[in-house]
Amino acid sequence: MKIVGKIIKYFLVALLIFTVGFMFLRVLTSGDTAIAKNFLWTEEAKNSYLKAPDSFRVYSVELMREYTEEGKFRVSNVRYAESETDGIEQLQFTVRWNDSTIVYLREDFGLDGPPETEPFVFTLTDDLGNIYTDYQTVSDTKPLYNYRRLVFDISDFAASEYFYVNIYYSGTYDAEDSEPYGTLSVYSRSLMLAEYDLKKSDLP
Repeated sequence: MKIVGKIIKYFLVALLIFTVGFMFLRVLTSGDTAIAKNFLWTEEAKNSYLKAPDSFRVYSVELMREYTEEGKFRVSNVRYAESETDGIEQLQFTVRWNDSTIVYLREDFGLDGPPETEPFVFTLTDDLGNIYTDYQTVSDTKPLYNYRRLVFDISDFAASEYFYVNIYYSGTYDAEDSEPYGTLSVYSRSLMLAEYDLKKSDLP
């Protein structure tokens, strides 16, 4: 009976350790990081805001869908910014992928190991035929997840029906002839655009 009691005791202790560890991991991996959520300032946007903050407006963009069909990528925290003073128009958002996406990438492209450099290249396209390839980015990571906060300078936002972010494997990317590894909508005129109040953590 003493042996049985010890087995039960050790089992309960192990179960408790497992439960606490699992809950701790969930806390670590839930929610986006600050970099993924906060407004990303380019030098032009910062100068415009500091010069005329009342003329600088930011909007939160509602999304049709956050994940690609295969679940390899997620887009979130989409913001549209404009300045009446300087004519600035920008779209910014966060693209997230987890570690399993890199496993799929290796399988799909026959890689011997994970990419040693930045694995993905991003472009932004709209229904007017504009293709934006220049962007500024900051990166962040947390257990299981990788984040890229991207900001694109754009034009003709008011005339555009939609914008898409296209994600390419950097090792085979060709601006003239490449199929996206993933595509996500970051704006549709049919969905709500709400004014976004910059938080203290957002301010330059």
